[in-house]
Amino acid sequence: MAIALCEAQEKYARRIANRNANRDCIITADLKKYGYEKGNKVDFAASNNRLDWIKQLIELGYEGTEDAIEGAVKNGHLEIVKYLHEKGYECKQLYPINKAAGNGHLEVIKYLHELGYKGDGFAIEGAAKNGHLEVIKYLHELGYKGTEYAINYAATNGHLEVIKYLHELGYKGTEYAINYAEYYGRTEVIEYLRSVGYS
Repeated sequence: MAIALCEAQEKYARRIANRNANRDCIITADLKKYGYEKGNKVDFAASNNRLDWIKQLIELGYEGTEDAIEGAVKNGHLEIVKYLHEKGYECKQLYPINKAAGNGHLEVIKYLHELGYKGDGFAIEGAAKNGHLEVIKYLHELGYKGTEYAINYAATNGHLEVIKYLHELGYKGTEYAINYAEYYGRTEVIEYLRSVGYS
């Protein structure tokens, strides 16, 4: 009787192992369709907004690195950031809010702020450079301050509404702000900067 029980348990264990091996092969094939070649599978899935894969990989015993949550932050994958945080993952980079701000991921910024993560003046600058006005407004409400380069970056990339908002807050660009706008042919930005005293 005991031998039959052991044999049944062994068959069951092999069936489970085979099922898990098959799941691993299927997930790996799916990852490869998205460009995965080598490296950490959980990290890759996080950067590609695939929470379903992450859950399956973790069930199979895979672990990600800090790059998993940082890739999700950078790419704005809020649900993945939340899931990984619940699993004990933490952002190790100094200012994760900066990454999210530069890429315009407002909801990720709000979540990170709730968790106690910080950013610095580069958060405003990154958001200005890429035209993320709502991010700048939120960061300003939290007390973040950028530097004079915020207007320069916005001028370079033609983000007029960002420049106007920053100017209303008292930001001043450097003397090069208008030069950057001229170099890149940002006509509306040039006109506005001249109207507020840049030459």
